[in-house]
Amino acid sequence: MNRGQRYQAVMVLVIVLFVLGLGYCGYIASKGQDTAGKHMNQATTGSPNYDRSFTGVVKALDLENQTISILGTDNAVQLNFKYNGGTDVRNQYGKVISIKAITLGEIVDFTYDSQTNKLKTLTIDKDAWTYENVKKMKMDTSHGILQLGTNNYAVKEGILYVGENEIIEFSDLSSKDQLTIKGIGDTVYSIIVTKGHGLLRFTNIDDFIGGTVYIGASTYERVLEQPLSVEVREGSYKVVMQNGKLTGIKQVMVERGKELTIDMSEFKLDKAKVGDVTFTINPYGADLYIDGKAVDYSKAVSLNYGNHKIEVKLNGYKSFGGILTVGQQEQEIEVSLVPDTSEEESQGSNDVTSTGDQTDKDNDIVLDWDSDKADKTDKEETEPSKQPSQGTPASTAPASSSPPSSAGSGIDTLHKITVSEPEKVEVYVDDAYKGMTPVSFTKVLGSHRITLKKKGYTSKTYTIHVEDNNENVFYTFAELEKD
Repeated sequence: MNRGQRYQAVMVLVIVLFVLGLGYCGYIASKGQDTAGKHMNQATTGSPNYDRSFTGVVKALDLENQTISILGTDNAVQLNFKYNGGTDVRNQYGKVISIKAITLGEIVDFTYDSQTNKLKTLTIDKDAWTYENVKKMKMDTSHGILQLGTNNYAVKEGILYVGENEIIEFSDLSSKDQLTIKGIGDTVYSIIVTKGHGLLRFTNIDDFIGGTVYIGASTYERVLEQPLSVEVREGSYKVVMQNGKLTGIKQVMVERGKELTIDMSEFKLDKAKVGDVTFTINPYGADLYIDGKAVDYSKAVSLNYGNHKIEVKLNGYKSFGGILTVGQQEQEIEVSLVPDTSEEESQGSNDVTSTGDQTDKDNDIVLDWDSDKADKTDKEETEPSKQPSQGTPASTAPASSSPPSSAGSGIDTLHKITVSEPEKVEVYVDDAYKGMTPVSFTKVLGSHRITLKKKGYTSKTYTIHVEDNNENVFYTFAELEKD
């Protein structure tokens, strides 16, 4: 090979190497661009979790600063995000909605950018269920169980309790609240108070002690002390407080979490029309009933002016019944019971006197009384006078020698005996259980023992005498005392 040929071969080799070098550089450049593209794409999409759907409960939402906090349903970990107009927000049906429509306690599915911490999508979970207007539920926090009707649901540690646009504690809930409960499957994730409760505080209610207060159509309480506080669901109510003939009515608005004081001082008994009556009853230990209610007569009893039905009863003695007319500020009444024997019935009479001067024409005490009657065949002969003269000791007409009615002496199938108070106590008649008050049962004539029982309270037994007067009979007794 001559010199010219060698030179030509070298040039060809150089050209080939140059072309190969250009091809290699292009390959390297292309690979570098592909790698950069992959890194850029990862930086744009953020965490690989972008493609996953997370589920949580909305714990906080700040519309002004455009931030949202979501509590994970799996691990109860709180995640905080920024959002903007580009965040895709939809309801459970896939329809685009404003983020303002999202409420605390809502169960949502979401995605986010882990590098920028921005919320990408937010959708109300289509598998979540909701119970609205819940007014009764049972919560066993120690075992993590919530009962709605006949269904039981699990309650996790991270459950959210939502008040009025804020997170509250379980202890803030009341049986008066109206709730919305949300969950998935058999698990509850949030309890939202849709109607909360407030407190009514009644003052200046001395004249209502012993009566009842009615708040709306479903709430009532006995007025037993001053002042009186009653927890009520928020809303507008008509309040009616009653004690005998005294009635006070007010319209109130109960606000969530607030206490409202109701001054009842404008409703008062006319003190000039209330008399204090002192009773002396022989033998001691007999039971006194005034207008159907058992009364403690160890001290003077305050009664409104007018007529009051009184009854005095004791085992082994004839029951005494009559009408007491109260017409002065202080009065004294003495009632002596007669032993319940046939001989004494035929010879004696109930002794009812006022301890004042019996000839005093200004005496305002009138007792219209009716002692136990003999058999109905002798009714007209044995019934005493209905209206003894004022200032004159009341006395009976001679009683029949027939024995008085006794327990089981007759059944009035057309009428009932009703025991209404005290509430929710067991009623036994002659040791036979009749039910929980208020309770009604067939009217059996004669003398009977009524026993009232309640767990944690001292039982009380009363003797009643049921007459054949062709009427229903109603009894109310004093509250039982705690053991």
